[in-house]
Amino acid sequence: MAFKPANALEETLLRAASQDSARPEFYRRLLSSTLTVLGSFGETMSIETITNEQGIFHPIFTAPERMKDFMDVDMPHFGIAARTLFEATRGAQFVINPGSVGKILSADEIAWCLQAFPSTSIIVARPKVYPVKLVKALCVLFTSRMLIRAAHLVYVAREGVDQEAHPMIGLEADGRSEERRVG
Repeated sequence: MAFKPANALEETLLRAASQDSARPEFYRRLLSSTLTVLGSFGETMSIETITNEQGIFHPIFTAPERMKDFMDVDMPHFGIAARTLFEATRGAQFVINPGSVGKILSADEIAWCLQAFPSTSIIVARPKVYPVKLVKALCVLFTSRMLIRAAHLVYVAREGVDQEAHPMIGLEADGRSEERRVG
């Protein structure tokens, strides 16, 4: 049976396996994804291990159905953000989707991934200098759109990435998504 990706992470995993240029996107998406992990999570986290000729690994899954590909019996499992899992288990090795299309993640690879793709916070603020011309032009545009109820202007910056903030406009609208398109 051919592997059919269940989500965007699995699509990038497939591309990264054959295209070097897709690997950064895979690592970014992996770190922002929720993974299914065999084990239990309460006051402490206990993760199952598997052993093969390459070493001891924690099995993790990109979708619940991948866990079913790996084992027939139902075992305790939980969902967790990949970045949180990798930060909490530094030095551990993982295997993504054992029994299906997957990948081994060494401790060094995970450490590199966490360093190369750091978590970024977004700062939202009001503009220092109010952009009067921009707001007037948007008022003209938005008042001609019956579905737009309100518009909000803020400035956003990615902490440690952007030198200065960029304008972002949020819209409140009525109707279906296809009717909300502006412009």
